[in-house]
Amino acid sequence: NKIAHHLALSGAEAARLSHGPAALFADYGFWYADWDGEPETFSPNRIPSSHKEPVDDFGTWTEVFGDAGWAGVLGHAVANGLKSVSIIVPNPDDTMMLLHEALLLVSPSDRWKVCFSTYFSRLAPGTQCHWRFVLDGTSEARKLRARSLGLLVDPRESTGDPPDGNPFVEAARDNEPGRVHSVSRSTTGRNGDSTS
Repeated sequence: NKIAHHLALSGAEAARLSHGPAALFADYGFWYADWDGEPETFSPNRIPSSHKEPVDDFGTWTEVFGDAGWAGVLGHAVANGLKSVSIIVPNPDDTMMLLHEALLLVSPSDRWKVCFSTYFSRLAPGTQCHWRFVLDGTSEARKLRARSLGLLVDPRESTGDPPDGNPFVEAARDNEPGRVHSVSRSTTGRNGDSTS
């Protein structure tokens, strides 16, 4: 048994919610974890509230991966042409905060362009997914470690660190996400594109 939400926002509604999609998931009064009642039609004006950044640092990235700079790899991938990144996470309970913190590094005008999956298993034909959070121990995580075709953030299996000198990595480490919001896709170059 599964429950799904399908929410369509107009361009004007999305523009008013500049904190991006992850902030909407903090409105626990809007989303349902289960449904025991009769079928019901909701008002078309019913949308979740955007909770202003409930975080003030990249603490979840530091706690889970040991370095806040890993969040910068995701921000850099967006600025560098919306490149796809796979992130192997040990605990699914951390995924929403990892997502929300990483989106802080994306300029508000681009946050709604990032397609993500908080429990990625496979890509459906004809779709795209920029940030793919994959649970450690799954077959998808094993496939990624054996042969990743794109960027892979998996510090627990990697001997490397996030790329030094990358402005997004440094902004996450310094807890100053706003300083990379003006970095254009044409100026980011390829620094850090092959992080694993």
